[in-house]
Amino acid sequence: MVEFRKVLFTSEHYETLKIELPFYSAFRDLLTVPWMSFFPLELYSSSGEMELTDFDIVVIGHPKKPFSIDQIIEYINYVEDGGCLWIISGNGGDLNWNNNLSELGKQFGIIFQSDRVIDDQNNVGKVTWPIITDIIEDQVTLGVKRLIYPVGCSLLTRTRRMKNIAYSDDNASVEAINRDASKSEFSDKTGFFGKEDWIDIGIPHVPIIATTTVKTGKVVAIGTPNFFHDQVFRVEDNHTLILNLFVWMISDL
Repeated sequence: MVEFRKVLFTSEHYETLKIELPFYSAFRDLLTVPWMSFFPLELYSSSGEMELTDFDIVVIGHPKKPFSIDQIIEYINYVEDGGCLWIISGNGGDLNWNNNLSELGKQFGIIFQSDRVIDDQNNVGKVTWPIITDIIEDQVTLGVKRLIYPVGCSLLTRTRRMKNIAYSDDNASVEAINRDASKSEFSDKTGFFGKEDWIDIGIPHVPIIATTTVKTGKVVAIGTPNFFHDQVFRVEDNHTLILNLFVWMISDL
């Protein structure tokens, strides 16, 4: 008998990606269809009362509340002990959503930039919905040629173990959070804020999706929860990449 893999979607930090919401139905259906019988999944949503170690995969779907130091340590231990963690941020990164997701992410070599990726040439009707074609050949990108990256931030990856699997195209750019204005406002200048100063990077070729292994655990990072929304889920190859990533995370368990 095939063992079910348990997937936890956290909710105690006001996460946007709640698997039970109707506009994530295609995503939910993908993970529970009969042809997933080789890797059957059980989906759970939590309010903080469940132990991480009870689950094979934990998804943090765009939180809007900071994590405590103890919670960050708990996630680090979970991954190092063999857990699989999917971390999802939103456009503008931590600064735009009053969270500290990068404090968790950087423990694995990931920082969510305070920006959003735009492309005024290659998009699906909105500059903030760029089409992504710069996809690295890898086991998790089999069958993936084009993606839609709706209203998402870029990533900064800081370890050699971090594998960037998709980048914004060469004609894309980023808009950065304007620290002197409302947190939801973006500058019209291409670049981003470093620790103190503005960094002008011209037309960037920036990572947007990345994976890594940490001891026996695995981590996936992406800068938008809209990637999983019904509006774009079946557009291009988004759903193929999502399925590949879930299979990769649980295939060696």
